[in-house]
Amino acid sequence: MDSSNSPTTNHHRLISKGKGKAVPFATTGSPSRSSAHTEIPDPVFLLGLPALLLHPPDHPNHVPSLRASLDALNQCISMHSSLGGNGSGALSFEQEMQAYGMQAEIGLKVVSAGFSGHDGPEWARGIESEIEDAIGQGTRLCQQIAALRPFRSRFSILRAHLQLLQNQIKACRAMLKREINTLNAADSSSTVYTCYFTYIHALLSSTPSQSPDYSGALSTLQKVQSIALSRGDKQITTLALATRLQVLMRAELWELVGETCESVEEALGLTFEEGEGQRDTQQTDQSVSVIPPTESQESTSSSSAIDPTPLFLCMKIHVLMLSILYHTRISNSKLASARLSALHDLLDSDALENFPSGVLPVTLTAGPPFQLNVTHPRVLYELAFLVSGVCKRDVVGRKPKRKIFVKEGLGVCEEVEKLVTMSMLGSIRDMEKVEERLNKIRADG
Repeated sequence: MDSSNSPTTNHHRLISKGKGKAVPFATTGSPSRSSAHTEIPDPVFLLGLPALLLHPPDHPNHVPSLRASLDALNQCISMHSSLGGNGSGALSFEQEMQAYGMQAEIGLKVVSAGFSGHDGPEWARGIESEIEDAIGQGTRLCQQIAALRPFRSRFSILRAHLQLLQNQIKACRAMLKREINTLNAADSSSTVYTCYFTYIHALLSSTPSQSPDYSGALSTLQKVQSIALSRGDKQITTLALATRLQVLMRAELWELVGETCESVEEALGLTFEEGEGQRDTQQTDQSVSVIPPTESQESTSSSSAIDPTPLFLCMKIHVLMLSILYHTRISNSKLASARLSALHDLLDSDALENFPSGVLPVTLTAGPPFQLNVTHPRVLYELAFLVSGVCKRDVVGRKPKRKIFVKEGLGVCEEVEKLVTMSMLGSIRDMEKVEERLNKIRADG
């Protein structure tokens, strides 16, 4: 749901849970009992080191962990090559592909942090060429080995992220479009959705010489909805609809925003009455009587009660904020106030605790989960007070409500711990973006 970070987008990785950490491009689990005391070959040992060394970007040892992980992977690939490929003590084809994928992913974190320039540390200079080489070697393996072909798209996505970091927007869009055209039934749902949302992120990205392609993004979202409907992935269908609302507002296509806003609210089970607005029945106290729903509302609310997933709650927060701004813009204060009350009820229910690091695993009907980067909860928390101030625009009187909301929001934000919790899959640049957004919110307040 994050336009700069993709609902659009942005990062999907093969994840294995080991030692409590998320490991990019991990494949196998722990060894069996019979092989527990077997000596581990050096390349395999080095391949497993990044899972133990890497720290999240908010950790003081994050940068040293990046360097140590890259050194381990470089040594792993070098030893594998010296042993003559798939021989004694060397990596299997799957492990070799994993090594190239991890090398590219960690390298992208170094590039996004701005360390690859001439003024960066010596160990990080020239790392972009190493990333391109790792992506090329991984792609070659996926093309040569039939069992690895489903992973080819993952390397294309890594190449797309590198091109976005290099501001090669046009090349990135063309490459992802070709990749989407090669997808087939053998590709997992997570791979398909990752390719499409990365492409949407590229279409919405811009440079001084390249404008966002809103029309292309909207048509691509329509395709995602069709694919999700055919595969039975209801969460992705709703995500595409919510992202469409975001794109329409960014493109200022206000004549289409109202209808889309109603559709996505209905899909999320958000029902409001004509004047005051009925709060979502999930967030109201059980002892409070509510108005009996109609047949269509009953089916929507029942499906919502069955599926209160973290993504579902995250989309509710985003859509309510966008809806508040839209109804404020068209001067419908009653509808805006009703949605503002629902938003604060949702935030008071600790909905933000469902995605504390800004990364959501979306469960699909088949295959591995789809990893989605969303707006960091700390940003949403502070943004809610700013949205409240915008909604309450009566700036006259002894105690104007806008001033009250903004003043209270700034006071609460100062009390909250300043440390921003980041995901293991995040980067220094992701953390900097969060801080930049927080500073802009406080400045606007």
